[in-house]
Amino acid sequence: MPAIVFRFISRAEQPRLRGQRNFNRYMFITKGFVAGDSLERAQWQREFAQESKWDAEWNRHHGPVPGCATILQWRLEREEESRAGLLPSADATIG
Repeated sequence: MPAIVFRFISRAEQPRLRGQRNFNRYMFITKGFVAGDSLERAQWQREFAQESKWDAEWNRHHGPVPGCATILQWRLEREEESRAGLLPSADATIG
C-alpha cells in the first residue's frame, strides 16, 4: 500500500491560509462568479461556522489562561494528602 504524505501546516500559518481562502471567496462573490444565495455560498458559511468552533476549542485548550497563572487543583490535592500522612514525604523517599 503506498504511503500517504500529509503536509504539516503550523497553527500560526492556518489563519493566514484561511484568510487568503476567504478573500478569494469574497472576490468570487463580488465579481459575480458565485451567487450570494447559492448552495456553494451556504456551504462556505457552514465551513466558516465549523472553523470558528474549532478555533474556540483550540484556544480553550492551548490559548492563554484568563486572569493569570494559577496552581492546578491536582497539585493542591497532592499536597493535602502529603500533609495528612497519606503519602510518604519527599525526605523519607530520598534516603
